[in-house]
Amino acid sequence: MKCTFKMSESSTQSESDPNSHNKSSNEVDENRSTLSFFLKIGYGFGHVYNDLSATIWFSYILLYLKDVLEMPNEAGYLMMLGQIADAVFSAIVGLMTDRYYTKRNWHMMGTLIVILSFPFLFMLEQNVLPYLAKIFYFILFITLFQCGWATVQISHLAILPELSITHKDRSDLNSVRYCMSIFSNITVFTIAWTVLHIRNRNSESIGPNDFDKFRNITIFLTAIGILTTIIFEGSLSLSKYNKRREDKFATSELDDSTSKSSSVEIINVLKDLQLYKIAFLYTFSRLFLVICIIYIPIWLNDFMKTRTDQTIENIAIIPLIFFVASFVAAFLLKYLNQKLSHKIVYCAGSLISISGCVWIFFSISLGANELIGIAILLGAGSSTTQISSLCITADLIGDKAEHGGLIYSIITVCDKLFSGIIIFVIENLEAHQNYYSNVLIFNAITAFVGILILGTFIGKH
Repeated sequence: MKCTFKMSESSTQSESDPNSHNKSSNEVDENRSTLSFFLKIGYGFGHVYNDLSATIWFSYILLYLKDVLEMPNEAGYLMMLGQIADAVFSAIVGLMTDRYYTKRNWHMMGTLIVILSFPFLFMLEQNVLPYLAKIFYFILFITLFQCGWATVQISHLAILPELSITHKDRSDLNSVRYCMSIFSNITVFTIAWTVLHIRNRNSESIGPNDFDKFRNITIFLTAIGILTTIIFEGSLSLSKYNKRREDKFATSELDDSTSKSSSVEIINVLKDLQLYKIAFLYTFSRLFLVICIIYIPIWLNDFMKTRTDQTIENIAIIPLIFFVASFVAAFLLKYLNQKLSHKIVYCAGSLISISGCVWIFFSISLGANELIGIAILLGAGSSTTQISSLCITADLIGDKAEHGGLIYSIITVCDKLFSGIIIFVIENLEAHQNYYSNVLIFNAITAFVGILILGTFIGKH
């Protein structure tokens, strides 16, 4: 069973379309892949640097600002600035990628901006700059980083419908993309664990003396990101991306030969209620993941201060287990998506996510085994809902690849703004004992809202 949403009803006119015989001759098996395994992996490499930088941004920037630079009051504002900048640039890039140059050119430009800005986020020592200069420093590099990051994200997502021909292509590329994302997350926490493992053991938590550790992690990640981007560019050439892109647009022009103009079609896209339902579905799946990524390390760092039976490496080990579970779930979804609809899989992922939050609530004394179990449930659940929502989005676009940038920008703008506001609120509420564990517990609400939104799709195909 497949869950496929269409942007128009032009397919119902195929019998009366004089060009319908051309379509029939070009029909392909939707369950067959037209891309080799290596080309799919190559596509996944195109977002690795974004995933590496996003993981350390979400997982450690608040920890770095609060405990290394000792800027707890400014941390929430700077995080929200990043999310707002990301949302603004996502909207701008989404509109421009569909009109100017190719998605590939936008991807290269965005990657260059990330390379020139991301490393500087973790290069500042505590007392090097005056307070105001420090604030402007972060405003500048956070804004540049989010500009480049949004450009890479939107262009990479928009390349997917252009590169894929069949439903299986889209599902496989989404799965590979997410698997590479999980691989990137695992890489970050493996490097973090290695660096933290050889740190000074005189302290049981992160502090100002750990500045160089974050700098070294960032340098390693940037080197990996540059290498994977080169691999991605090579894979696009091998996949004959330009020809696939031209064929996709030629098909779109044939389908729309008797329809309205492009500007009117964009209006129809914006009027489609399905788009906004899926935008919120993606937003809440993403929000659950973001809250886990951000607050699990902070929760663990506070947890370490009161527990002598736990080690500081848990700040990297537990998130690492979280993403290993995500990777396993993403791998299994490749087969589940052939048997079940994306809606059913999304619902199952939400229930798994909620069970992880409930475990935290009922835990009396969190030991190592319990922390591992919670990480597995949260990781597997968030991975399942994230992939399912992306598959539903790709099905929504279908053959309308020329509007892919616009659709993905709407969805990501919704995600960035909403998550930015939620994180800002969390950071500005009065903290109390067990505050960050409660943040993770109440994160179950976001998974439950996703199920409610999913209910509005019942009966639709």
